[in-house]
Amino acid sequence: MLKAAKRNRRLCDELTKAVMPLLEFLNRHGPHAYTIVTEGRVEIVRGEVSALLPVRD
Repeated sequence: MLKAAKRNRRLCDELTKAVMPLLEFLNRHGPHAYTIVTEGRVEIVRGEVSALLPVRD
């Protein structure tokens, strides 16, 4: 279990380092946007309008 926790911590640190330039970009150009990142594209999404929907349990 300890090995898995260390591995997850390394992966989290690596991901954080990789995403910081994207976060800085968003803060400059659209702080209320989010991104969808896939292997072949990055999409910036702005939630102009949204509505809460009921959630069934």
